Amino acid sequence: MNEFSTIPVEELKEDKALSHLVPEMTVAEYERFIDSVKTSGVNTPIHINNDMTILDGRHRVRACKELGIREIDCLVHNFDKTQAINFIRDTAIERRNLTPAQRADIVLRSSDLVESIEAKARENQTGSFKGNQYQKVVSGSADHNTKTGKTRKQLADIAGVGVVTTYTLICKQIKNTYRSKCLSCSPVIVKL
Repeated sequence: MNEFSTIPVEELKEDKALSHLVPEMTVAEYERFIDSVKTSGVNTPIHINNDMTILDGRHRVRACKELGIREIDCLVHNFDKTQAINFIRDTAIERRNLTPAQRADIVLRSSDLVESIEAKARENQTGSFKGNQYQKVVSGSADHNTKTGKTRKQLADIAGVGVVTTYTLICKQIKNTYRSKCLSCSPVIVKL
């Protein structure tokens, strides 16, 4: 059950791994947000875990610190790490004005979610293998063709975006991972 409380902003902490799940506001968005807080204050309580880790509202907390506001209304949760990640992901996707690519990126950064969907897909693939798959395809009795691309579809549905957006981001992640691994290798210089 959630508990409502007013907490000093200095007691709140940010978990960089959790904050990394949701993109930062742009400079222009943050400036407009600061102006709004100056004018109207913080109108929406933030969400924190019982250890004072900010789950939702890090920009509101930063604004309070910047503007000298000492306390903020909070909804306090008692989540484990997985529940906290799910809460952050779902809240960000539902509430913020994010582009489709940003929503998909939030889902793809939720490694526990991606891994569980991939594990289920692998289980479905190996669980449906019984004997000669070629024979089943030729005879038209195989149902595994209907499962093609299902992992991407599930991730896209969670993010509320199309499969193409999800696929594009997955490709970019793979490309960036490959590029960073290649750049980390030192070149071999051969002297003749």
